Amino acid sequence: MARSAGILQALVGPGLALMLATAAPAAGGPAGADETKVRLVPTRTAVGTRATVELGVHIQLAPGWKTYWRDPGEAGVPPAFDWAGSRNVAGAEVAYPAPRRFESYGSESFGYAGEVVLPVRLTLAQPGQAAEVRLALDYAVCKEVCLPARAELALALPAGAAAPGPEAGLVERFRRLVPRPEGGAFVIETVQLAGAPGAERLRVAVRALDGGFRAPDLIAEGSVTIRYGRPRLSLAGDRRTARFELPVEAAMAGASAAGVEVTLTLIDGERAIERRVRARPAS
Repeated sequence: MARSAGILQALVGPGLALMLATAAPAAGGPAGADETKVRLVPTRTAVGTRATVELGVHIQLAPGWKTYWRDPGEAGVPPAFDWAGSRNVAGAEVAYPAPRRFESYGSESFGYAGEVVLPVRLTLAQPGQAAEVRLALDYAVCKEVCLPARAELALALPAGAAAPGPEAGLVERFRRLVPRPEGGAFVIETVQLAGAPGAERLRVAVRALDGGFRAPDLIAEGSVTIRYGRPRLSLAGDRRTARFELPVEAAMAGASAAGVEVTLTLIDGERAIERRVRARPAS
C-alpha cells in the first residue's frame, strides 16, 4: 500500500474536475469523454415492494484504457462512492466482478478494460416508495498515463409495480462475474505460511470440483502492512489441483503475515471464488 501512496496523492489531489455522465473533457487535467463514460443502469422499471433494488454503475473505457478494482495493486486508485444526496436510500452495497491482472513499467495492478458494470444493491429506507439515487464517483483511468476522473450521476426510481428493465441483462451478466463463496467450481484446501518473517511465502492449494483448471490466477489482498506479490503457479497433471506460492511483502522489516486476515480471490476464466482467511505457519 505504501508504494501506491505517491500515485494516490497525484490522482486525488487538487484539480479533480467534474464529469457528468458523458464526461466533459478538460485539457491537461482529468479524464474526459474520449477516455471514459459512466452511467447508472436500473434493473427494474420501478421499486416494486421489495426492500432492496439493484442497479449497475456502467463504466465504459476507450481502447487501451483501464480502470481499477477495489484493490488496485501496486499502482492505482480504487473507486470511491459517495451516495450523499440520495432520497429513500438507506444503504448501498457495491459488488466487484473478478478483475484482470495488468503489468506496466514493472508494476502490477488489478482492474478492468473495455467496460465493466459494478452491480449495486440499494437498501430502501421506505420500501415501496419512490427513490432518487445520487452518486459521486471518483476513480482513475490509465493508459500510458493515469488520469483522475469524477462522475456525478442521478437516477430516479419511481414507485409502482416493478418489471425487468431493458438493460437488466447487462447488469446480470456482470453480476455473474462477481466471485462467489467457494464451492461449486473450486474449493480452497490449504492456506499456509512458509519461511521466516522477512522471507515468508504464502502457499495456497485449490481444487477444481467441476473439470480442470484452464488458466487460474490468485489475488491475495492483505492489509496496509502486509502485501503479497505475484503468485507462482504449479498445476497437477490432471489440472484439478492448483498450487500457488506468493511472496509476502511486509511494510516493516521482520513483520510476519501470521494471523493477518487475507482475502483470496481465485479466478479462472469467467469462474471465480473468494474466501477470507487468516494465514498460519505450516505445522
